[in-house]
Amino acid sequence: MSKARDVALEILRGTRADHSPSTGLNISMDYNASPRGGARGTEVIIPDDASPEVRQAATRFNQMVAEYAAANGIADYPVRGVRTRSENGRGVSNTIHVEPFFNDDLEMQELIKKNPAAFAQIYRDAFANVPGRLIAPHGVGQDRGAASTVFGDETSFGELMTESLLSGNVPAYDPSTVPPMEDSSNTGVPRVAAAGVENTPRPDPAQIAASTSTPEIPPNVPADPQVAEADAGLLGNITGNEDIDGILNGLADDGVELGKSALLGLLGLGNNAPPPMQAPPIPAPPPMMRMPQMVQQPVTFRIKRNERES
Repeated sequence: MSKARDVALEILRGTRADHSPSTGLNISMDYNASPRGGARGTEVIIPDDASPEVRQAATRFNQMVAEYAAANGIADYPVRGVRTRSENGRGVSNTIHVEPFFNDDLEMQELIKKNPAAFAQIYRDAFANVPGRLIAPHGVGQDRGAASTVFGDETSFGELMTESLLSGNVPAYDPSTVPPMEDSSNTGVPRVAAAGVENTPRPDPAQIAASTSTPEIPPNVPADPQVAEADAGLLGNITGNEDIDGILNGLADDGVELGKSALLGLLGLGNNAPPPMQAPPIPAPPPMMRMPQMVQQPVTFRIKRNERES
């Protein structure tokens, strides 16, 4: 176990099998997975009753990952945001699921692999003041999460991050190096102040539903069916908020939620469904023409006999 001075975070070897969420808040070093592939970005799932400090830390983590990517040649790395377990539709109770990349995003994974200690430091610095346990994900029974051609699986990735933090190769925690937070969203949710890295707040579904205009569906932010346990799953043992924007529960993601609302409206199932179309009245057929009645006149035949001359 490791706990830096004046830091609430504990860095522990082991997984959820060793540290049950029923005994304390777990910060699970997962990564994400998409059934369709091609998704990118960082995302954090927090408990429904998460404190403002936890939300701040999750927001800070996402921004630090995007900054790390930009500083190392990966521009415009998507910040997918922070969601609660209910908003995400899956996840383990009393657990923060930290998902900095997707399992088929080889560019980001290769970047992390070059310097695991530097990336592991982001976890510690972002969550330093959260009284939780930073652990490797999954690990219950045969469950090791989603596969990765770079790291093997989620449990192996989390173990690599843990060992990097406990190896002594990471500089001591220095609060002055952690980016400050500022309240820059229209919902009052703090985010990290970072030059050149966008962190646009997610649209409010209620406001979207109230809109009468057809919303623009953004490109695949997909997201959000874990295809696994911690983000608990459609695909089995994948921890993460799966890029399920196109698969029902994944509809929780930004643009797909808009499309879902619009579709329900068109089908007449939403709150703002248009009134049913009225079929035009069918005109009465014109009166039938009456044919003149034919009256049969009696015919008289007269037979004229030939008279002979006598």
